[in-house]
Amino acid sequence: MPGSVGRSTGLDVSPSHEPITTEATPPVAPRELQDAQVSAWTGADQLPQLAQQSGGLPASQLAGGLTTKVALEELDSLLTSPLPANLGVTADDAHAAVGILRSLSPAQQREVLVALGRDRRLGALVDNLPDDARPALLNCATGSGLVAELPEQHATPRTPQPPPRPALLDNRSTLPAALRELVHGENQRRANVYATRFDAYVAAYCEAVKQAPDAVTLRALGPLSSPPALSESGVTDIDRKYLGWNSALTDTNPGIERAAKEVSNRVSDFRGEVHAGGFSLGLEVTAKATVGKKLTLGGSSSVDLTDDGRQLNQKNQVKEEVSVGVGFAEGSATFDSAGHLKQVKATVVGAGVELDKHGKVTLSFKEGPATVSTFVDGNAAKYGASLGLDESVKFLGVKVSVGAKATVTAQGIAREYYPDIGGKQEGVFGPMPELDQGAAWASLPKERQQWYARQGFTEKMWPAK
Repeated sequence: MPGSVGRSTGLDVSPSHEPITTEATPPVAPRELQDAQVSAWTGADQLPQLAQQSGGLPASQLAGGLTTKVALEELDSLLTSPLPANLGVTADDAHAAVGILRSLSPAQQREVLVALGRDRRLGALVDNLPDDARPALLNCATGSGLVAELPEQHATPRTPQPPPRPALLDNRSTLPAALRELVHGENQRRANVYATRFDAYVAAYCEAVKQAPDAVTLRALGPLSSPPALSESGVTDIDRKYLGWNSALTDTNPGIERAAKEVSNRVSDFRGEVHAGGFSLGLEVTAKATVGKKLTLGGSSSVDLTDDGRQLNQKNQVKEEVSVGVGFAEGSATFDSAGHLKQVKATVVGAGVELDKHGKVTLSFKEGPATVSTFVDGNAAKYGASLGLDESVKFLGVKVSVGAKATVTAQGIAREYYPDIGGKQEGVFGPMPELDQGAAWASLPKERQQWYARQGFTEKMWPAK
């Protein structure tokens, strides 16, 4: 990994009063929709229904506004059941109770919610309230000031843009237990929506990294935004022990490893190297025919094929189009005058190799001429093994030589990258004074040229002249 991508981009704090909604993903449901979801109190035409649900209270009294005392009496009749665990409280009762709450002033809502929270009534309301009506109850809690809503936080503008960190509710320990359960669920829901949005941002960032045409463009993207975990305020050790709550609602620095890998891979692309953690298949084929002692026709071709489909270090050396061993049923090799390998087939003393222009290779080594070797390069973090054959036969006075070698190489992280990972000098997103100052490549000391090369810069694409 050539650079560190874990720096935070900073956050700007701005207030947000996002209406509470049960939507799993944005946009947030408007207040009008929330009103429609609460069927118990939506207008004057429903006053007779509410009067019937609340023990025959006159519609004129409801329309004129409830006193706190009357509201508590009506709520008590809806939320109190002689059955254990409030089993007699129905969803319709809970709906009607929310309707009464919403008819009160914010000050009354706060007073009533605190009173309900002193006994089982608030628990009965929360337990029996359908999901589509929970936002209305939470809006009563926040609108009355009983539950504080912390501000939304926006990341510094950039492309792609990270999502804002959502406004969370303060789940302080002094709130009624049933209300705290409701708040905790809402905070986790908001955190889940944020996590989904952040995953989409990480995917967009990684795609931008893949599409960066050069190291300058990659550097301009900046590192992935790396926010701390969303944390729910008010969670105590007792909550963790008995309720199983964790104050962290999301992971810390989500997507950071994925982004770091993509940045590392892209720098490897600029350097013409195999990705760290990847492997390559190196193919080298030679064929030639010697007529007498003076005339030699033939050529060679080699290429490294990476596990992600790239071709590296391709080399061809061909004089002219040649077919070796025409009429020699056991071997042939064909190159064109442009130096591109057409096809090689050879079977020599029981060992065979075939390579076509699409990169497909078939090897068959038996006892005889095949050679097997392994290698380890600690400095370059490369290791692998190779198979090869190199045989010559004579046919009608023509010496035919066919050679083939296949090498599998695994690529780790080279030692030269270590200083760029958490070292004093950060990688591609770290300080680059020579680049910022417009210094010419030739003016850079050799060690600085080498360092910039590790970040994907080359003399040819260096912007300063």
